[in-house]
Amino acid sequence: MKRWGGLMLMLVLCAVRLSAQQDVLVVINGEKFTCAEYRDFCVRKGMSAQTVDTFIDYKLKANAARHIGLDTLSSFRSFMDSCRHGLSSFFLMEQNGSSVYGARLKKPLVSSRVLVSHLFQYIPQNVTANRLRACETRMDSLHDAICSGRIKFEEAVKMYSQEKDSFWISTLDMPVEFEQVAFALPEGQVSAPFFTPQGIHIIKVLLRKSFPLKSHSEWRGRSGGGHVMKNVLDSLKREYHFLPDEAGVSDFLANGFTEKNLFSLNGKLYSGEDIASFVQSYPASPKRQLDGFIAKTVLSYADLQLVKTCPDYNLRLRAYADSLLCQSITERVLGARLQTDTAGVKDYFNRNRKDYRWPETRFEGIVLHCTSKRVGRKVKKFLKKIPADEWQDAIRLGVNAEEQVVAQVEQGLFVPGENRYVDDVVFKKSEALPLTGFPYVLVLGEKKKGPECWDEVGNRLWNDYRNYREFCWIEDLRSKAKVEINQEALKTVNIH
Repeated sequence: MKRWGGLMLMLVLCAVRLSAQQDVLVVINGEKFTCAEYRDFCVRKGMSAQTVDTFIDYKLKANAARHIGLDTLSSFRSFMDSCRHGLSSFFLMEQNGSSVYGARLKKPLVSSRVLVSHLFQYIPQNVTANRLRACETRMDSLHDAICSGRIKFEEAVKMYSQEKDSFWISTLDMPVEFEQVAFALPEGQVSAPFFTPQGIHIIKVLLRKSFPLKSHSEWRGRSGGGHVMKNVLDSLKREYHFLPDEAGVSDFLANGFTEKNLFSLNGKLYSGEDIASFVQSYPASPKRQLDGFIAKTVLSYADLQLVKTCPDYNLRLRAYADSLLCQSITERVLGARLQTDTAGVKDYFNRNRKDYRWPETRFEGIVLHCTSKRVGRKVKKFLKKIPADEWQDAIRLGVNAEEQVVAQVEQGLFVPGENRYVDDVVFKKSEALPLTGFPYVLVLGEKKKGPECWDEVGNRLWNDYRNYREFCWIEDLRSKAKVEINQEALKTVNIH
């Protein structure tokens, strides 16, 4: 019997170990990432078929940020403290609050998820005033261009945003400033620029869905929230065996300080020495100071228990940290310095010039409508001595300087079908009659298959160059990392 019992124990241990191995999806430099974390990443990105390579790139960026210490900055710690407070309140209410007040609510509650896309610029906490004003001015200009129809929101995101993917959010998924705008914005509309601790955003709500909450505690106490949190605290006090010390409490309430013990949690004592620093940062009556210190201590203790016992809490907190770290290091690597790298853009254009050829030949030049053939010959001879980008000014000041206009000008880059005179003379497509009073037409310039200089391409080139630099960066990160993918585990991941 002992032998059979030992064999059964070995089989159980092997099954548990095999299950744990199957749950691990990716191992990066020895660090394990689970299927649950990958699934959460895909859901947050709003994609049903997100590739695991994108998840790996995301983790490599976050780990690179940690490697250079971005997670030690005070701005990062402050942001994470805010996230931790919001998350712990939600999870603690979920675990302790529903039985307290859920029976009072008769009809089921619903919550919302919104699919958003945002035009986003990360702003570091140590940004200079000039840089901040420049970023704000740029976003205001983009907002004006979107509202006036000069550029579509989707095009602006593709060209200018540091985060290009749309994503679903629920409550507690984003900073409160972001949520307030997203949940109030009608579907299909674009917000004005606004700030969060991460940077500046312009968002568009693409889709909105309502769904029933799993429990009333997910309501987060939007009605009577203070009462709910008090009940959660009372529940936690009972769970952690909170015991007040009447003598110490009376001494503190009478004098505002004490050297005696105040209370204990699970047998650990908290004294007047422990509350002293809290009192200095919380000016109030001794009663409110004591209540505040007890609440802070109980919730901090509960946070530690969440870290130990709640995988979902740790998963979401880690997602917040990785998201901010990715944005921070991306701004460092591909941010403002890249936007002024004209030498790099020029070199990239020269190496990829064929990618920017136009689908059809164009004509760059000038169309002259002259009062006579003699005027036309004179203007043509005059323009030979002047650079093409100065032709219009030269005609205005040198040819039409007197009261009588002897030549009208059309200059630019023309595609077939755009100008009837270019179509007639250059592309031989149709015959064009001269303008009244200007019987002689002269067309000067040359055909082009594509731009000859990088600055003729515009935003598309800058966007391609940024994507190229990001590709090189990711390739470098991957070359230095050891990545293992559990293909069997990947097959089991379902994204809904």
